[in-house]
Amino acid sequence: MSKTLGYMQEKKDKDGNRFFNLEINLPFSPKMEFFAADNAKKNSPEAKDSAPDYLVYYAKNQVGAIWKKTSRYGSKEYLSCEIIAPLSSQGKLNFSLFPDRETEGRFNVSYSEPTEKGKSLFDDISALFCGWEAKGVKQTIGRPGD
Repeated sequence: MSKTLGYMQEKKDKDGNRFFNLEINLPFSPKMEFFAADNAKKNSPEAKDSAPDYLVYYAKNQVGAIWKKTSRYGSKEYLSCEIIAPLSSQGKLNFSLFPDRETEGRFNVSYSEPTEKGKSLFDDISALFCGWEAKGVKQTIGRPGD
C-alpha cells in the first residue's frame, strides 16, 4: 500500500542557500515539519559511499537522512528518506519521495514499506493512538492490567 503523506519543496534562505521544507502528515498525528539540507560531508575524502545526500533536521537537531536512489530497473530516480521515530516498532520511519509532475523542485512523500512483516505504519499508529492491537481490531478498555 502506498499513500501520499506530504511533500518536500525546494526553497532558498535569505542568503540564497538551497534547502528543502519537508512536511509529513501521518494519520492520527499532528503535521510534522522538517527541513533538509545538502550533506556538506558527502563528497569529503573520509565519507563512505553510503553517506546520505541530504540531512533532515527538526529545529536544529538532525533527525534523519535522505539518499538519492534509482529504481530497481534503472528507469526512475527518487529519494529515500529515513526519520528517527522512537515510538515506531523499528525506531524509524522510511519514506520514498518522488518528483512532482506539476511543480519543479517539489517531491511527493509516500510511505510504502512495512515496519515488520505483516504490519504497516498505519497499524503502529492505530495501536499507539487508538489502543487497538495491530492484528484484528481488539480495543483496549480501561487501564492496563484491568
